[in-house]
Amino acid sequence: ENEYHEVALAIPNYIIGYCMFNYAIPRPDRDLFHLYYRITEPSFFQQLGFQETLYDPKNQQFNRRAIRRAIEKIRLENHTKYPHFRPLVGPLNFDNLVLFAKSYLEMIRELDLSKRII
Repeated sequence: ENEYHEVALAIPNYIIGYCMFNYAIPRPDRDLFHLYYRITEPSFFQQLGFQETLYDPKNQQFNRRAIRRAIEKIRLENHTKYPHFRPLVGPLNFDNLVLFAKSYLEMIRELDLSKRII
C-alpha cells in the first residue's frame, strides 16, 4: 500500500529462503521455491545458464505461460508420491512482482502434500 516494493518483496524472499535452508521440506515445495527464485531473480539464473526468462524486470512482465508450464511440470514429476498435489495457478496475480509473490505463497500454503499409502 505504501509503495515500498523492495521491502514487501523481502518478506516472501526471506520466508522461502529460511524454509529452504533450515528445514527438510518436501520435494514439491522445494521445487516450487526454486521456481519462485527463478522468477524473481532472473539475472542470477541467466548467469547459471537457464535460457528461459520467466520475469522481465525491465518491462515488469511475466512469462505466464512458461510459469504455468513449469508448475505443471513440477506437479507431474511429483504426482506418483503426492497424488493430491494440485497447485491452483488460476489465482496467481501477475499484476506486479509483489502481488505475484503473495499469491504464489498463498498457492503453496493451500497444497495437499499427503503421500500415497502403499
